[in-house]
Amino acid sequence: MDEADFKGFFDDMTDGSMPRDPRMLLDRIVRAEEMEISLYYELARSAPNEQLRRVIEHMAGEEKQDLEKLRMLYDYFPSYGGKIPPGYSSSFSDPAHLYQSWSEKAKKARDIELHQCAMLCHLAMHAPYPCIQKIIIDLAGQQLRQAMFWEDMVLAYSGMAAGYPGGPGYTPGMYAEQEEKGGPESSP
Repeated sequence: MDEADFKGFFDDMTDGSMPRDPRMLLDRIVRAEEMEISLYYELARSAPNEQLRRVIEHMAGEEKQDLEKLRMLYDYFPSYGGKIPPGYSSSFSDPAHLYQSWSEKAKKARDIELHQCAMLCHLAMHAPYPCIQKIIIDLAGQQLRQAMFWEDMVLAYSGMAAGYPGGPGYTPGMYAEQEEKGGPESSP
């Protein structure tokens, strides 16, 4: 896959061109899941430690199960009869070579998960039955949890504890009032 095809995947969410046709949306979600699985295996191969490699391989296995669930949804969304929109190749290949560091690959996995979550939520609004909507919402929840996992990995391997430069519990401006008064010892 070249950079333009991969960029086209993300442009759909940022330029408001998410397809209105549920089947076309499902096609994009399935393609993204296929792309994500190959990225997970690349992340596992280059994981910083053995335990993380095993976790990521397990997650890739779960992604394969999710892909099968997504493919079963085709029965509930009739074909739109159109062709793949511009910006997409007919098949997604391994995009991992585009990102050099493990951290960059983890960021890309996080971004894919977030985009899939948004697309699944959009698809759920078009579900023909409540039970199908529940399946789709569950899949969206899984994607969000996986995005949170990847965000934790990005933070852990970039040296940022708990998401803030000041460590757990720190929020920007937290000590501003005390600093103006001359430090924490001057507080009552």
